[in-house]
Amino acid sequence: MPIRLKNKLIELFVDLPEENYQSSRFDRTGKIVSLKFDAILLTASEKKSSKNSTRYGQGFYNEFGIAHPLGFDEALEGDWFHKIGVGLLKKEGKQYDFNKFYEIRPAAFKITQSTNKIIFSCTAQNSNGYAYVLTKEIVLLSNGFKIIYHLKNTGTKVIETNEYCHNFLSIEGASLDRYELKFPFLLESTHFNEIVNPKNLISIKKNKISMLKGLQETFFFSNLSGSKSVSSGWVLQDKVKKICISEQGDFKTSQVNLWGEAHVVSPELFVAINVAPQKHFSWQRTYSIHTL
Repeated sequence: MPIRLKNKLIELFVDLPEENYQSSRFDRTGKIVSLKFDAILLTASEKKSSKNSTRYGQGFYNEFGIAHPLGFDEALEGDWFHKIGVGLLKKEGKQYDFNKFYEIRPAAFKITQSTNKIIFSCTAQNSNGYAYVLTKEIVLLSNGFKIIYHLKNTGTKVIETNEYCHNFLSIEGASLDRYELKFPFLLESTHFNEIVNPKNLISIKKNKISMLKGLQETFFFSNLSGSKSVSSGWVLQDKVKKICISEQGDFKTSQVNLWGEAHVVSPELFVAINVAPQKHFSWQRTYSIHTL
């Protein structure tokens, strides 16, 4: 059964590592499957028509090394590499594909819980000189929640990777044209790495993104900051419901992506990770919700 954290305004449901999602992409520590604010649902599933909760993301799922998992390049075909927060994956092919399912040797997970906090611990076995302990705290706040990450390198090689949270946002399942998304930096599309903007229904002006009526296809923008180091944050506003949800990281970021479909939108803030052997690295994300 999922764990529930609840106060007067906020309700979170968090799946256990062995519950529901069991694919090889997303971190299994602290799978936040839903968020409600004053009984209003603010999250959705990755695929609107899919009921396959073992394969697709939902709510707030994070991922380490979406393009380059730890140790993948060094591993031989048929050997094992790390997917942080999941376990060891069996290498198949020369290029890593985050959408592919890889055979898994799960990491060891432990969970402790209090009234307003859940702590997940993920301990990885040593493989090719890489090993780690990941600890994630999900803390309930009066108007939101925060996620605190601690990554300790227990191996003999440097851990160099990144992490982001795939925020599957949908305020009461509303049409995306009700939303306005703001960033704390100027958006210059000529500096983006990739643009998938079907029928030009995504409008970008200064630091704001709007989604126009009629959007039905997947949209995607990568590197919204143009590789500049910027404050990590965004604010999503529902102009009809008058609700705002925001994320603020305690780190600078040089990679910000935006993904979405007709039923869901996901701004993504990446944190760069470089941890020497026997050292540790910590970062956090704070989510706040309020009415206008």
